[in-house]
Amino acid sequence: MNAIDRQRTTVGSHERIGVFRVFGRDAGYTALYTAFVTSLRCCIPEYKVNLKRLIELLMTDKKKIRATTRW
Repeated sequence: MNAIDRQRTTVGSHERIGVFRVFGRDAGYTALYTAFVTSLRCCIPEYKVNLKRLIELLMTDKKKIRATTRW
């Protein structure tokens, strides 16, 4: 959790979207738990990902953060 929080600061200061890979391969619950405790979006291998929808969500999140953050 601390490692992801530190990276969030770096990614945010550069106005980027970060992608984190969490070990667990066929155990998506480990990634889901990590996403839950760090308040991040999560894709897990047990479910298909609609890439277009994921991109829309990430861009919406980025716009919300930009609107509420002063750099």
